[in-house]
Amino acid sequence: MAASLGVLITARGLSDRFTEPAASLLQQMLDAVVSQVMAADPVAIPILQGFTAAILLNSTVIVLPDALAGVWRGCGAIPHRETRRLSSFK
Repeated sequence: MAASLGVLITARGLSDRFTEPAASLLQQMLDAVVSQVMAADPVAIPILQGFTAAILLNSTVIVLPDALAGVWRGCGAIPHRETRRLSSFK
């Protein structure tokens, strides 16, 4: 996303900025967005009227530094590196 907006940053530069305060801010932002979505009034979408449920899943996995293990819990492991999924649902 940053690159699409013209932001020039190296992978190392981005990694260096993933600090515990940054992770906490992202968690607060995610919580705020989810609470707004959950509070939204339902909207009738004609294409979905034939279904009893519409379930959306997101399998995005983002590898975070080990220092953030206390902020976001892990969701599994890949060889030599622990993976933590960003989620406000704990």
